[in-house]
Amino acid sequence: MSVNSKDDDWNAWQEVLGRHPELRLVVSHLGLPPRQAQAPGTAEARSAMASVLALADFPHSRVKLSGFYALTDPGYDYPHQAAWPYVEALLEAYDVGRLLWASDFSPCLDWVTFPQTYDLFSKMPFLHDTDRERIEGANLLALLDEVEQ
Repeated sequence: MSVNSKDDDWNAWQEVLGRHPELRLVVSHLGLPPRQAQAPGTAEARSAMASVLALADFPHSRVKLSGFYALTDPGYDYPHQAAWPYVEALLEAYDVGRLLWASDFSPCLDWVTFPQTYDLFSKMPFLHDTDRERIEGANLLALLDEVEQ
């Protein structure tokens, strides 16, 4: 189930996932943390994403890395470095295997080109080539294989 929500509204999913541990929850747009003009510090990023990070305790939860234009000010500020601390916090909580690229097509086109929706991962120095391969497609294929079984 792919869900759009933000802030503390993610806390409601704790109870749902507790009662339905097989449910596969996919958090959209990094959980929509606050829009930033400058990259927040590590503690600030984690605090802003606390409710989404807490969902990492549920092994079937995943996060879509999308909508970076909505997380940075201005939205066309490719490669959206102000949002990178959010990605780093998600990497720590979820590990790379539960992070998925998503384009947010077509709203993204008001701010960036389509290739920029995934090319930004190549700009993140904390991601390795294998991390990017997983985020940009391999993780989704693995999820689809898992669901098919």
